[in-house]
Amino acid sequence: DNAFAEPGWGLGWSWDDFAFGYGAPVGALQYNENQVELLIGPGLEPGSRAVISVSPPGSGLTLDYQVVTVAAGAESRISLERVPGTTVLTVRGHVAAGATPIRETAAVPNPTVFYLNALREALSRHGIVVGGRAIDIDDAATVPELSKATLLLEDRSASLFEIVDVTNKWSRNLYAETLLRSLSPAGEPATAEAGLKVLTETLRTWGVSTDYYLARDGSGLSRYDYLTPDALIGVLTYTWLNPALADNFRSSLPVSGVSGSLAQRLKGTPAEARVWAKTGSMSQVRSLSGYVVTAEGEPLVFSFIVNGFRVPAREIDAAIDQALIRLVAFQHPSLLP
Repeated sequence: DNAFAEPGWGLGWSWDDFAFGYGAPVGALQYNENQVELLIGPGLEPGSRAVISVSPPGSGLTLDYQVVTVAAGAESRISLERVPGTTVLTVRGHVAAGATPIRETAAVPNPTVFYLNALREALSRHGIVVGGRAIDIDDAATVPELSKATLLLEDRSASLFEIVDVTNKWSRNLYAETLLRSLSPAGEPATAEAGLKVLTETLRTWGVSTDYYLARDGSGLSRYDYLTPDALIGVLTYTWLNPALADNFRSSLPVSGVSGSLAQRLKGTPAEARVWAKTGSMSQVRSLSGYVVTAEGEPLVFSFIVNGFRVPAREIDAAIDQALIRLVAFQHPSLLP
């Protein structure tokens, strides 16, 4: 549990992100990505209370449930709120009668307790009786002498490539934050700060100066992060030109019209299956950075970052997509007749 230092949230995260699965805290013990799924469906008739289920069990959350059923055909809308340091998750909104249930993810308040509850339930299913309740070791009255413990089981994680593949294709903030802390030097507390020092030094050797970025977390959820297209172009160019990184890194990125967070973008256009890129999305921010291969087969590196817009985000995405379609048609002067 204490392999990672607390707190589990990134510096500069917005407190109203804490309720959602994408804002789940990091912990050295992690289960189900430190989140639960809420399935919220309509009641029997308008005015009745909507129906909710939470899975898996053992989250430690207490629901304050304020969702009602409204007339068929109306818009369904749900909001989540949890004050940091509490376990009460307030669910508000309305679901239209006859509508398909809404799926939402909620972060658990204590990943360690969530993990232990799941472990105890799994042991119980296999006939192993566990007494007492699951607690975080930080809350224990006495701490056992772990140096005398006997190792019963060891399990290796997926490969780094597999973890990065999921992180990039599906924008898993928890994975990114975990990887950042895992960069901490051996023998030192695993913290975001220690990981950021390693990250900064690595990028320096790649030719990416801190003049072009300021990182405060691993996922980009922090409002204290500052990033320029120059920094991203530097990273993307270095990885493309480095044989040890190029293939694995590019294959981890979503592909336009094919996979990950780009699966539904650029379908049926000249840019379909020609763009490998990572999305970046939060309130008033839309970005896309990666590689595009032109119709002539020439690879190009690109980075779009749009901030502070006053139009729907889908219009920003559409403008970026149009720019990529034009890049696909780009012909290098040396290739022109």
